[in-house]
Amino acid sequence: MGRSLRDMWRDRQRKQGWYDTPEYWDMKATVYAGLARSNWPSNAYNAHVHARQMATIDELLGDVKGLRIAEVGCGTGRVCVHLAKRGATCIGWDFAPKTVEAARRHAEEEGASASFHVGDVLSPLRGELASFDVVMT
Repeated sequence: MGRSLRDMWRDRQRKQGWYDTPEYWDMKATVYAGLARSNWPSNAYNAHVHARQMATIDELLGDVKGLRIAEVGCGTGRVCVHLAKRGATCIGWDFAPKTVEAARRHAEEEGASASFHVGDVLSPLRGELASFDVVMT
């Protein structure tokens, strides 16, 4: 699974206004597999980057067990899943429906209790921010 170099080149050429659309992220969520759905096309490279990112988040947040965490712009849910597996209640929002579907599948595959919602990432948070211990973007 993946995209040709020509397709990736076209994506780069039109990234202004393309990377910030639900359609782009939904395409990635359906065309790519593994971490490439939310990162670079190389899953070997992504595994290294993902491990470093999660280690940094772990160091910054410390023990998350029992915390309510919101992830705004959660994409395929890899951060929420990681934090849920560490004992947090993590809720993610994203504007790309197929990407949110991928996040839900990922959480289920990993046995992580995280929930994901589609919509304007600012709307679900209005009035709820005080109920979260941590809000991530």
